[in-house]
Amino acid sequence: MLDNIKVKGKVLLITGIMALIAVVVGIIGLFYLGNSNKSMDDMYNQNLISTNLLLNARNNVNRITMDMLNLCLEKENVEYETKVMEDAEKNLQELSTKLKKYSLTKLDSNEMAMFDNIKNIGSKYGEVVSEVLKLAHNDKNQEAYKLLKDNSKVIEDFKNEIIKLGDYNVADAEHTKITNNEQYKSAAKSIIFILIITIILGIGISILIARTIVNPLKEMGMYIKKVGEGDFSESVNEIHIKRKDEIGDLIRGIASMRETSVELIRNILNESGESINATESVFNIVSEVNASSQEILATTEELSASMEETAASAEEMNTSAKDIKSSVENIATRAEDLSQKCQEVNERAKNLTEVANGSMEDGLNVYEKNKKELVKSIENSKSVKKINVLLESIIEITEQTNLLALNAAIEAARAGEHGKGFAVVAEEVRKLAEESSDTAGKIQLIIKDTIKSVEELAGNSQIILDFINNKVVGDYKEFVKMGSMYSEDAEYFNNVVTQLKFVCEDAFNSTNNVMEVINNVTSATNEGAEGTSNIANKVGISQKHIDDLREKVSEAKNSSEELSKSVSNFKI
Repeated sequence: MLDNIKVKGKVLLITGIMALIAVVVGIIGLFYLGNSNKSMDDMYNQNLISTNLLLNARNNVNRITMDMLNLCLEKENVEYETKVMEDAEKNLQELSTKLKKYSLTKLDSNEMAMFDNIKNIGSKYGEVVSEVLKLAHNDKNQEAYKLLKDNSKVIEDFKNEIIKLGDYNVADAEHTKITNNEQYKSAAKSIIFILIITIILGIGISILIARTIVNPLKEMGMYIKKVGEGDFSESVNEIHIKRKDEIGDLIRGIASMRETSVELIRNILNESGESINATESVFNIVSEVNASSQEILATTEELSASMEETAASAEEMNTSAKDIKSSVENIATRAEDLSQKCQEVNERAKNLTEVANGSMEDGLNVYEKNKKELVKSIENSKSVKKINVLLESIIEITEQTNLLALNAAIEAARAGEHGKGFAVVAEEVRKLAEESSDTAGKIQLIIKDTIKSVEELAGNSQIILDFINNKVVGDYKEFVKMGSMYSEDAEYFNNVVTQLKFVCEDAFNSTNNVMEVINNVTSATNEGAEGTSNIANKVGISQKHIDDLREKVSEAKNSSEELSKSVSNFKI
């Protein structure tokens, strides 16, 4: 039965069985994965979220309790009380929100009972918190603390109920985890069992189908080996010829090939003798044509080589002319640029002469003006010496005043009691004279330093005036002279460069004419060389074809002889 099924059908049969088994395994795996995914969703939605909400709610209760204690203990810090009260109200609002969210989750009967208990205690807890915050807000901290202490059991019970409900959710999650693990083990066992059955079934069917393919192929392999050795005497097994699959088609093709090969061998044995005689005649004719073509090829190659040498020389002349043209063109361009630069230098030299003349005139004007002012200032500075003379007069006056004061003091001492007042005045006059003398001495020292500085300033100023008169004015004159020289040199260079540009233009035109002649010669030579080269190439190609033909004829002759010899070895 399997012998009449196509190989494609056999492969599809195995593939279909494997695909069916894979589908079954996949469906079972998806079933268990779906259950596992549902368990994980329930754990997340019913346990994890619920536990997180309860944990946050417990934290809110702890924050509210701490805020109430802080409000009861804190005094006279209004800003801190306000901040704590706002935090307590915020946590109370968050607590209410989290409990409301928890009530919206999927709850079982036990959770419902626990949550109802939390709501009942929570209403009392809310009243206590509101009352404590109200008392603390009204600065009744003692009453608030007493109320908080009296209702500590309500707060503790509320917190414990929340913890109890959280523990219940953790236990429920643990139960879900255990159930999920049991389902995983069951799925693994089922899938492994189905895979083992599938592998065994697939191997059995594969061996059965492989035998229907391998056995006839092995037999045909042995038959083809004999045919490869030249033995066509045996026929193909009739049982395999009757197969309706691809193996049967292959075997029928081999049988047909045997019959055709036997007929072909008979024809080759008959025709090989005549082919040997014909190839010998063709070989002799080709040898004669080959000798003539070799002589033509040698003559053509010599002519082509001469033309190529001429073309190469003309090309070198053309290249040299191009280089000369390029060099002349570059020189002309550089001459044009240099002409412009000379004009620019000429303009700058003229500007430099004008600027130097202007600067020299301005410098001389400033020099003459400042010289008069500076000489006048130096003359005025000599009046400082007059101050020194006045100070010497002041010192002499103070010495006389001091002597008079001494005499007055002596006369006052002689007068006794009546001269005491006069003695005091004489003492003060003497002190004033001494202080005036000291001050005048210090001023005289300062005046001496000032006179010395003025004398040095006058000497330095005279040196500067001499430097400007002797050096700076001379340099300005040299600048003016150099500017004139630069202008004349630039004008001379400009004339030379202009003449060079005209010469380059003439050389450029002459070079163009020479290049045109060389190009004509090169073109004609290249055309002649190209024609000669084409002739040589054609002759060379013909020679190659003749050589190939001669070689092929020789090979055909040898092949005919070998074919005749080889075919004679076949058994038919």
